[in-house]
Amino acid sequence: ELGENGYQYNKHAFVLLPVIKPKNISETSVSIIRQHVVEIIKEKDLLKQNEIFKAINEIIFEIYNISKQEAIFIEELKT
Repeated sequence: ELGENGYQYNKHAFVLLPVIKPKNISETSVSIIRQHVVEIIKEKDLLKQNEIFKAINEIIFEIYNISKQEAIFIEELKT
């Protein structure tokens, strides 16, 4: 842990994590996520950045077939 709000992760721990490759990802989804990432980089307002992050999360939840209940659980972990 780095202070109250930061974390440091070691690469060797992440290399072992299994990552499921989504089967139902479309080029449209990828394009929208890319556009949102560009918006986040340009946006200075943190509230607007958070709204864009939420939009990205919704797309990712859909791609990985994450239920509303699971999405709420994941979102609550951030607080």
